[in-house]
Amino acid sequence: HAGGPVPIDYVVEPRPGLSRARNRAVAVAATDTLAWVDDDELADPDWLAELARGFHDHPEAAAVAGVMVPGALATPAQVWFEQYGGFNKHRGFTPSVFSPATADRQSPLYPLPPFGIGGNLAFRRSALEAVGGFDVALGAGTWSMAGEDTRALTDILRAGGTVVYQPTAVTQHFHRRHKRQLRRQMFGLGVGLTAFYTSLVVADPRVVSEFRRLLPNALRDFSGSGGLRSGLLPADFPADLRWVNRWGLLVGPPRYLGAALRARLPRRPDRIGASADSEPTRFGAVA
Repeated sequence: HAGGPVPIDYVVEPRPGLSRARNRAVAVAATDTLAWVDDDELADPDWLAELARGFHDHPEAAAVAGVMVPGALATPAQVWFEQYGGFNKHRGFTPSVFSPATADRQSPLYPLPPFGIGGNLAFRRSALEAVGGFDVALGAGTWSMAGEDTRALTDILRAGGTVVYQPTAVTQHFHRRHKRQLRRQMFGLGVGLTAFYTSLVVADPRVVSEFRRLLPNALRDFSGSGGLRSGLLPADFPADLRWVNRWGLLVGPPRYLGAALRARLPRRPDRIGASADSEPTRFGAVA
């Protein structure tokens, strides 16, 4: 930093859960633009500048998402995770703009490939506040394990906002090195996905009719030969990793309902649930 040390305010959110930590950052930040990066990532030197470019080029944007690339592919587990699609699920490196005008090509209720990932993401604070912030029953540190970033982006799109995918904003993510860790992550990603959908139904049961229209796409992607979830996997991809991810999909709905109930109960000491990404769970929001 040419002008000397960068001032940092370290703020503690005592209640467990990544969504609560994110909401705390939204509440205390002094600016209207907030960016997040995870503690197991390495940001490109121009990362923040490229996120800012997304807002500059698209002044209407409520959120700008970058791309997360692997920081290392040194173990089979790291390679398997990228074969599964990594965090970008084959979104690629082509800039994209999502809005109500693009809903016929990319439904806000079917984020596959994803609109963005929480470890490389910037929001207008006003846009987050308008949709109620992050769902505290989703994300690391809850039984839902993931999904809070996807829910926030979906809420913004359904509210008429715009999300920009800016792949020039790059971070390197250091994937889990061991298969045991990857199994836990794959389970958590499955849990988080169906917990995300359950959260939408709880908030607005009318979305069920929209889900019915998306069902053929979901079946194709999860079981078809050309699907983004299954069709692009190599023949020797470990079957147990696919199985544990599907098990996570099955248990996601009751886990979300349990997490939502716990979020409404008085706080009590308990073991914090593991994140879908990190072991152990660590919370950090950079604003």
